[in-house]
Amino acid sequence: MPSLQAARASNAKLHLQYPIAVVVGGTNGIGAALALKIAEYSKNPNIHIVGRNATAAEKVLASLRSANKEGVYTFHKCDVSLFSEVRPLTTALSQELPYISHLVLSPGMLTTQGRTPVTPGGPDVKMTLHYYTRFLFLRDLTDLLVKGTEQWPSRDTSKVQVMTVLDSKRADFRSVKWDDLGLEKNFSLGNAANHCMAMNDLLMQRLASKHPRITFTHSYPSIVSTAIFDRPHLSPWIATPSRILANTFGSTPEDCAEWFLAGMHRDGGDGKPRFIDSKGDDLKGKSAGTEKQVEDVWRHSEEVVDGGAR
Repeated sequence: MPSLQAARASNAKLHLQYPIAVVVGGTNGIGAALALKIAEYSKNPNIHIVGRNATAAEKVLASLRSANKEGVYTFHKCDVSLFSEVRPLTTALSQELPYISHLVLSPGMLTTQGRTPVTPGGPDVKMTLHYYTRFLFLRDLTDLLVKGTEQWPSRDTSKVQVMTVLDSKRADFRSVKWDDLGLEKNFSLGNAANHCMAMNDLLMQRLASKHPRITFTHSYPSIVSTAIFDRPHLSPWIATPSRILANTFGSTPEDCAEWFLAGMHRDGGDGKPRFIDSKGDDLKGKSAGTEKQVEDVWRHSEEVVDGGAR
């Protein structure tokens, strides 16, 4: 387990030159903190924050400007639970940006509600935020990530990075309902959580094998004190004790981001996904999915995100 001081020292050696980062879910919490750390350890960063809350985004943009006055910082207002809003954004980014060096995927919610379709006939909102919209951003922006391996000035000292922030530790492939990946018949909060963890794992596995010059990381933040416990869809009976637990025993988003930035940039990958814990350490004993499982999840994901203007 690296100390926070060691993580900071490692990050200080990165010397990232002209990174172009897209941070989905970057208006608060770990996403915002990772955007800030990328700005702190970079020269001339170009950072794009994606989220719904313009007021929160302005605070993040102000912190980025304070951390690094050389940078260019942009907010893209987008309800990422709606594929119909994500598609125009990924198209615009693909047309406007020369490459992407860092793609961070961290949208999420904490709720005890049952299956809640985003739109009639659409996928559950929790599964959308924790997996499907991440798949859509990643699939549609892969070409820009590949261009990063060719054009990013720091590509020889740092690999292009993708990180999905959810839970890299607890996916159980044996419990996945392979004939009902969208959980239209077998929905429960536990099944939804496991499916999203497993599908994130398998997405990282597939893309890492196809793009070995890019590092694909699934991270586990553990308990972090963020605004997720203040959301209105969370029962106060759960929100209050959870907030107290996080504030008492959890790490701050800024400390978590230090560990994650150091963990994602550590040497390794080379065609295999990276799974790290809350301190940025590689997890031991992770099981890989079968080729059939990987392709089943990919095919299912495309069917969901391309299934209509949701």
